[in-house]
Formats: sequence, structure tokens, C-alpha cells
Amino acid sequence: MSSEEPRVANFFAGVAWTHLAPVDLPGFRSNQHEIGGLEELRRIIGETDRKRKEGNGIKTLWRFFDEDGEDIGAKAWDVSYYDTRRNDPKRTAEWRMYYPSQRGVSALDDAMPGDLLLVVAPTDELLAKLEGDVELAIYVVSNQSQFYHEVLHAVGVVSAEGWSESSDLQSKLSLQRREVLERLEPSIQRIETTAATQQDGLRKRFRTFLAHPATAKFPSTEALASYAQSLLTADPTANPDEALIELLEHETRAFYYLEQAQLAERLARQMAFADTDEFISFSLSVQNRRKSRRGRSLERHLEFIFQANGLTFESQVWIGGRSVDFLFPGIESYRLLEQGRPRNVVMLASKSSCKERWTQVLQEAPALSQRYLFTLDTAIPYVQTALMGRDSVSLVVPNNIIDSFVQPHWAQPTQCGTDVFVLKQFIALAKSTT
Repeated sequence: MSSEEPRVANFFAGVAWTHLAPVDLPGFRSNQHEIGGLEELRRIIGETDRKRKEGNGIKTLWRFFDEDGEDIGAKAWDVSYYDTRRNDPKRTAEWRMYYPSQRGVSALDDAMPGDLLLVVAPTDELLAKLEGDVELAIYVVSNQSQFYHEVLHAVGVVSAEGWSESSDLQSKLSLQRREVLERLEPSIQRIETTAATQQDGLRKRFRTFLAHPATAKFPSTEALASYAQSLLTADPTANPDEALIELLEHETRAFYYLEQAQLAERLARQMAFADTDEFISFSLSVQNRRKSRRGRSLERHLEFIFQANGLTFESQVWIGGRSVDFLFPGIESYRLLEQGRPRNVVMLASKSSCKERWTQVLQEAPALSQRYLFTLDTAIPYVQTALMGRDSVSLVVPNNIIDSFVQPHWAQPTQCGTDVFVLKQFIALAKSTT
């Protein structure tokens, strides 16, 4: 990884985590509104008493993520952190964090036992992007959400409580992990994502757009995919997983660079919105573009890698009114199979994020009993993968996230209810059909 590339260390200097117990929460067993026993907090805060009533409390920003993984808002206030046994030299230190007790103030009003609590020491780069003058960011993630599993993987949670320093987090950076962190803390999106050595190439390739980014048409997914493919260094035949990851990362950095140029130009020119509806429309167009381009770009890069590996296939094949992303070797063999003539045919659906949408795959290519689904989702819960296995849907994922399905969970061994292949394995399987 180049020193110019974005690093998790640009975001978090360190992370302490715990799973909340009833005693930590208002309305359960605690009247003190405190979190104790998390010794790792001392690594972040130090061993100096910080009391909000004495005017030296710790300024924190809290976010709570509900059962759907949705951010229900951020709140900022001071918390206290001190050794409750400081005046009793005969006893060992007992450090506790005290949060405000007024109903409706604390993010923990909405928390439940077992939810994940992350206490983050932001780097100076992230602090500059956060709203308000804060020292710590604290995130509470419902353990009932898919996002909970994604966060566990993204920050390397392997125990009920623990600590990761920036050097540990840096090694865990990937496109998928960064996107989880951006959902956790939206301010991360505003941190530069493009290596300086690539900016000259971007300016040359997209000079027409960059001449007037506020008014010009945003570059197409195909143009961005082609740009990313021109930068590829990994061998798509020997290392298809690494090639795909590199392509997605090149394109993501380019996309953010161009988007930032567009938004910055609009702000610099003080281009006012005619009314609230125009502002909302513009905001929605930005969000929708982010969501839709990922799925299309993933398909373009998979197609590029399949071609490099000499596979025979057709893409975006219409069968019974539904589109199949990839069909190996193609529609002619599938039609013969429909007629009862034995043929080896494999289908692959591509969804950057599948979640509950994976069931759509069950309606595709109905003559096939086995289906394959490529996704960038990490740590899909067993309750979902078991349903996939029941319905003969196997997952295909990049090799850099396979560990999210097979490594031990902090509380119990991770279970996966269906077969999971990396891209290289799937390519070998698809080759056997041609």
C-alpha cells in the first residue's frame, strides 16, 4: 500500500469496544449512568480525572444505529471519566465513564444489552472534519442489525471488549471496510481518497468534466470503469480477486475525486437553489448516483475479469421477463436445458449489497437448481445465509472478505449456512461448464 493512499490511521488513532451490559444502561440496573470495567478507555483518555461538573469534561459526539442499521442522529455533550477509588489508596483504581442522566440526552436511552459500544480516538485529520469541538466519537450499534456484523468485521472486534491501535486498524483497510466506516462516521467521506500520484491522470482523463464540474454531465460508469482498468497492476488471470479489489478501489477513489470537484465548484460559485425542492432533488441525485454506480461498476469489472480469463458467457440476459447478470456459457445452452436436453449452465447474480434483496435471485433462470450470488457484503448473519443454503444459493465474495464468514465471532464461532466461494474458485467452476 502506497504511503499516499488512504489509511484507517487517517481516521481512528485507536478504538476501544465493549458489548453493553444491563448495568451500563438507564432503565435496566443502573441509576448512575456509567460505563465501567472497560480498561481500554484508559489508553485513549489517559489517567487524568475529567469531570464535566468541574468544567474539564470530555467533549464527545455520539451516534446510535438502530435495528435497521440506520443512523438515528448525532448528539454532542460532555462526559466525565475518573478513578472512583482515587481517594482510597488501599484499593486498585477503578475508572468509569459517566454520561448525562437526563432522559432523551443519552444515546444509551435507545440501547439494549448486547449492543456494541465503540469509543474512537479520532486522528487530527478526522477531528478537523467532525462537527463541533469534540475529543472522542462514540458509536452504539444495535446487535439486531446487519450493520452490527459489518462493523465487527471492519474494526476487528474479536472479543467482548478490547482495543485496536492505528497500526492494527491500518492493516484492515479495504474498500468494503472503508465504506462501513463511512456509514459509522459520515465525516470520513470528506477526507481525501485519491493518491496524489493519480490525480494528474484523473485530470487528464476527465479534463472536459473538470473544466466545468458544477454544470457538466458526470462521467458515466463505463468511463470510470475504463479508467480504473487502465491502472490495473494485478494479473486478472493469476489473481482475479486482487484484480477486482484493485479495480473497485481505483474507481471509488476516482469517483470521490470527481464528486468532490463537482460539489466544491458549486459551493465556490455559490450556486443557489431556487427552492427547497431543488435542494432536496440535488441531494437525492447525489445519493442515488452513489448507490447505483456501485452495482453497475461491479458488473463491468466482473465482465472484464471473466473476459481476461477466457470464459464463455453472456451478460444481462433476459429470461422470462427477468435479467440474469451473467450466464455461462450463454442463453443457447440454457434454452436447450429448458427443453430437457442436459447442459452445463451456471448463472451468477451480482449485487454489491444483497441484504434482503438476495431473494430476487430465486426468480432468475428458473430452469437451474443452483444459483450463485456475488456480493461485497461482509459477515452476513447466519439467519440469512441459512436461508440461502436452503434455497441453493451459494455466495461468491472477494478473498479479502472471506474471513468475515469463517473467522471466529467474539461470542461464538461464526457459522455460514451456505457455501462461500472466492472469485478465483468461481472462475474455475464456470470454466468447467464451457
